[in-house]
Amino acid sequence: MIPTDRVRRLISILQTEIGQLKTFLIYAGNVQDALVAGKSEGLIKALDQQVGCLDELKVWEQKRRDVVVELTAHFKIPSANSSLSDLLPHLDHQAREELQNLGETCRTMAQQLGKIQRVNALLAEKSLVCVEGLGRTLIDAVLNPPEYGPSGHRPDAKTPPSILDRRA
Repeated sequence: MIPTDRVRRLISILQTEIGQLKTFLIYAGNVQDALVAGKSEGLIKALDQQVGCLDELKVWEQKRRDVVVELTAHFKIPSANSSLSDLLPHLDHQAREELQNLGETCRTMAQQLGKIQRVNALLAEKSLVCVEGLGRTLIDAVLNPPEYGPSGHRPDAKTPPSILDRRA
């Protein structure tokens, strides 16, 4: 006997997780936009949104695991790490097909998210390198201010003196 209530619950949980992943993809895109635009306020907001979404995803992922564990116990499936694919052979055709589609959608979205996150990491790294370079330039300018001679020119300037320069 297939516990259809738990199977329906699993399908519902996966649909909710897919909705959360879609939202997370939007937030990851917002992070990317903020990094490209150099807008720290937008970056902070998008990262906060991502954290909140991740917290929600953790809750739904745990619910999914719990239902999968219940179903694998019901079907007496020996598995230390119960997975959706372990359950599929024990379900009716309609539930199996729906769960396969939902699982594939989750995997595809996770791959898209991985790509966006790698690009975001590279953008953040490039931004950090630029900020560090600017910081070093500013620190150097403060610690080693240019010195000007009596003529108003820097004595270490590499340009030849003009005809108006007293040294000429």
